[in-house]
Amino acid sequence: MTPYTSRAGRVALVLVVTLMWTPGIDGQSFQIEGHVYDSRGKTLDGVTVSVWQGGKPTGKQATTTNGGFYSVLITKGQLVSRVQYTHNDYDPGEELHLSDQESHRISKVLYTPGEPRSLAATLETMSAFRDSLLFALNDPETGPAQRTQIRTLRFPAKLAALRVGQGATTSPAVSAYLSGERNQLMGMYQTLPQ
Repeated sequence: MTPYTSRAGRVALVLVVTLMWTPGIDGQSFQIEGHVYDSRGKTLDGVTVSVWQGGKPTGKQATTTNGGFYSVLITKGQLVSRVQYTHNDYDPGEELHLSDQESHRISKVLYTPGEPRSLAATLETMSAFRDSLLFALNDPETGPAQRTQIRTLRFPAKLAALRVGQGATTSPAVSAYLSGERNQLMGMYQTLPQ
């Protein structure tokens, strides 16, 4: 019997073909995975984690389960421009500009609207709001979906509740800057097509 027709030969052939087509094994894909927590360190289930490559949503997303865990398989070849974290009860979060040549393990902390946070966390939250609003305003392909998401996730109420003075900074100049930024984001929201 030839090696290709023997039982062992067929099993070896099936194994090679399976390995070639298994995501991540072929070297053409990688994982973005991690956990999402609230500010007290409690894991959060139900957070939607969406991946954008080349400035567009890939359609690849995961919802955190099993103690806040998520995992998304991504194809190599385009920079990961954005990983977006959204939940109805929390302000959005994001990670920007990840390599598409290796897997990433990211732990993310989300805050409830109005919850005090550090200056860095305040700036990150504002960036997540801004990026969503910019895509909603300027991208003909993704804009309608982003506008729906912004309304569903109650962005205006969350933005209004975002603390930009006490809790984020003690500097009057930085507070004024943050207040101006929040007002600009609210103005951007007002210009969204209905």
